[in-house]
Amino acid sequence: ESHLTQIQELKANSQEQAANHEKEMAYARSTMEGLKRDTEKASKELRMERERCSNLKVDVAAAHAAFEPYKRRAETNELERKKAEASRERDLRALRTELETEREERTKQECEYQSRLRSSDDQIRKIQQNLSEERHRRAKELCRLERGIIAAMQAIFAERQKQEQHEVRSEEESNTKS
Repeated sequence: ESHLTQIQELKANSQEQAANHEKEMAYARSTMEGLKRDTEKASKELRMERERCSNLKVDVAAAHAAFEPYKRRAETNELERKKAEASRERDLRALRTELETEREERTKQECEYQSRLRSSDDQIRKIQQNLSEERHRRAKELCRLERGIIAAMQAIFAERQKQEQHEVRSEEESNTKS
């Protein structure tokens, strides 16, 4: 009987272990099914994310392709702006040099003009002085000539008076003689 009890106990233990094992297996199957569902869901989401990433890569590539002409145009515009700026700077330097040269030339001309003006002023003063001296000399000469003319006219007038007096006397003498 003790064997029989032991066998029954072993059998009951074995059945209990088998039931526990079955429960564990059911739990494991259930967990596996859940994991399988989660894996399938994750795989599906991963495929969708990959597809979305692929679409994003296409969109990014399309955006880069669409942006590239603008980028090249911006680079070209920047180069042209830099060239224009460099050209303006060259032109400004050339203008400054030209203005400086012109300013120096004008200053030089102004100095020459001032020098000529001073020289002309000196010449004008000398001419005015000479003219004044010449006027004074001519005025003296005119006075001398006028005195000479007056003296000559007075001499002529005196001579005429003498002649007239002489003629009058001659006439009177002739009248008296006759």
